[in-house]
Amino acid sequence: MIDLGRLRARHAVARHGSIGAAASALGYTPSAISQQLAKLERETRTALLERRGAAARRDRRAGARPGRAGRDNP
Repeated sequence: MIDLGRLRARHAVARHGSIGAAASALGYTPSAISQQLAKLERETRTALLERRGAAARRDRRAGARPGRAGRDNP
């Protein structure tokens, strides 16, 4: 079963645009968010972010954008 906290971390990164901003919004360190995302990627065997040095953004293949899940999501 996938941990809800890891999904929240992934959602926050997609919504806020960076690991640092997501960490700030959730009250965690960027390292903690990064670790949660790495665990989620291992569990799902899916790359969730495109990593470029210190920057990371949502991988287009990673699924729906926040706020669209459950609606008209292809």
